[in-house]
Amino acid sequence: ISKENFRIGIYDKSGSLVTESGSRTHNEFPNATDAFPMGFVRNRKPKRLYAVENFNLQPGESIYGLGEKFGPMNRTGQTISLWNQDGLGNTTGRAYKHIPFYLSSQGYGVFFNDSSPMTFWVGTKETSKIQVAIRNDLLDYYFFYGPEPKKVLGSYTALTGRAVIPPRWSFGLWVSRLSYSSQDEVIAVAKRLREERYPSDVINIDTNWSTQEWVCDWRFNKDRFPDPERMFRECRELGFKICLWQLPYVVDTLAAQKEGKKRKAFAKNHGPFVFLFFGPTHAIDFSKKEGVAWYKEKLKGLFELGASVMKVDFGEQIQPHQEFSKYSGREMHNLYPLLYNKAAFEATEEHLGKGNAVIWARSAYAGSQRYPVHWSGDNSSNFPNMLTSLRAGLSLGLCGFTFWSQDTGGFVGIPDDKLYIRWTALSIFQSHMRFHGCEPRFREPWNFSTETQDIVRKFLELRYRLIPYIFSESIQAAREGLPLMRSFFLEFPDDPNTLNIEDQFCSGTKLLVAPILTEADRRRLYLPEGVWYNFWERKAIQGPKWIHEESALDEIPLYVKAGCFLPMGEVLQSISDEMPKKLTLLAFPDGNRPIEYTLHDEKGSIQFRGERQGDDLRVETTYLPEDRERLEVVEVEIIH
Repeated sequence: ISKENFRIGIYDKSGSLVTESGSRTHNEFPNATDAFPMGFVRNRKPKRLYAVENFNLQPGESIYGLGEKFGPMNRTGQTISLWNQDGLGNTTGRAYKHIPFYLSSQGYGVFFNDSSPMTFWVGTKETSKIQVAIRNDLLDYYFFYGPEPKKVLGSYTALTGRAVIPPRWSFGLWVSRLSYSSQDEVIAVAKRLREERYPSDVINIDTNWSTQEWVCDWRFNKDRFPDPERMFRECRELGFKICLWQLPYVVDTLAAQKEGKKRKAFAKNHGPFVFLFFGPTHAIDFSKKEGVAWYKEKLKGLFELGASVMKVDFGEQIQPHQEFSKYSGREMHNLYPLLYNKAAFEATEEHLGKGNAVIWARSAYAGSQRYPVHWSGDNSSNFPNMLTSLRAGLSLGLCGFTFWSQDTGGFVGIPDDKLYIRWTALSIFQSHMRFHGCEPRFREPWNFSTETQDIVRKFLELRYRLIPYIFSESIQAAREGLPLMRSFFLEFPDDPNTLNIEDQFCSGTKLLVAPILTEADRRRLYLPEGVWYNFWERKAIQGPKWIHEESALDEIPLYVKAGCFLPMGEVLQSISDEMPKKLTLLAFPDGNRPIEYTLHDEKGSIQFRGERQGDDLRVETTYLPEDRERLEVVEVEIIH
């Protein structure tokens, strides 16, 4: 700590500078104010106080995080304001999930413990610094050192919370559209999914189920949904859970508004009402017990009818002129999604029990990772949106979110068959997967050609065979506060080639995915150090290496890390709540080294260890706990 020209230097144990905070501008001109030291700055017009801090940017340093962003993942050279907004797409600076945490390639991370509006200048206001200004009279932040990025992320999530493991069925396919308009339509879709053998587990009923379209009053429309209990029952008998769309804003004219007002469940307005869809609305105040209790009561009735999950939509509309029990509207704007997510998740857990709760949420803030799952909002049906949505998921993962999804095929627009196939191939390696979109071409597979349907079915069957692996990797990732779908920087931080790779990712620790993101059927991809097996050709390639690869429409560039077993289950039409009884182990050798994999599930873990003996493989299996149910390993296939 230097008291003269106050600054704080952070050094590693070898004495090398990691970063320095609090220092003045690096510009020696006496009248230059390109960077402010740690402290406070007061605007004259308008009169506002800002807390400020800065950190030096080292040569070649890359910055990641700050939420779910659709632009380049390396934030160096970007100016980012943290104010949650309806994204209206996945291609601009408008974002649903701002997180005041960033991760540096220098081996550290910083979390600003504040929900106030803030702006980060990452080498833009002064090119040698990352700076932050917070509209508050308090500067409160945590500094984490790794230097491994996984350790930094683990420390951050140890503070702000780690994800609960969603139920196994949630890892199956979710099917949705804007919107199923009647219970007959919902049941017909469920039956057709089974008849045409598309593996799937969840049907989402979007904006049309309540008394008025786009207006949530937690009551089914009696004309279109005359017997919701029967609908839930028939779907359950077909192996489907039902997800219901809802809002945290109550239209002024609804009976629910009078009830909520009587229960003192709403925030106060000191300005114009927030207009949403069918009129002025009242926001539920999740910072007061009355608001949370009333909201949970409304959801309880839906769970009692048979619903399994809520689509927790919106959450970005809180205005500065609103007043909440514990916060001003400005303080609550970014914080609101966290409290909204929390209330919906807790309501689900209280009714369905621990281990059975999941939500489908659009907006978020720091800590929302505790209440999965979040999706990237309203993307569009074109190839550029595949990349921008993928960036969003990888970026959010670097903020401690283990689970993430997107609207496969794009929400708005008309996907052609090729786009639909390529997007499906990418999505099967995310933690969660949903088809969702608008007219005139909905996203159920039968809206596309017969050839496309066959290819999509093939990819969905692969997804379901990989569920034992995806679920296992998800459990371990959640325990460590890491994402399932992870960036190359997180997985291979010592390789400088990975700093700006944002069009490839790792699904867990063993699978490397390089999706086709353009009309072309060919792409360049990078294989980090080690031996990697082409999943389709079963061919080993030694990395590090850049390669070009052609990809047929019914394949995706997919590589498996040498030295592991890849557990594969059976092709199922829906996922049961239990670990599959039969597994196939694909063995990917790494010379004469042992082949290993630890499979995690709800009951513990199973350790597989294989030793090569010529062309044979001797596999030892260890169960933890020892008395747990045994598996039947159908086949062990050695990939040569």
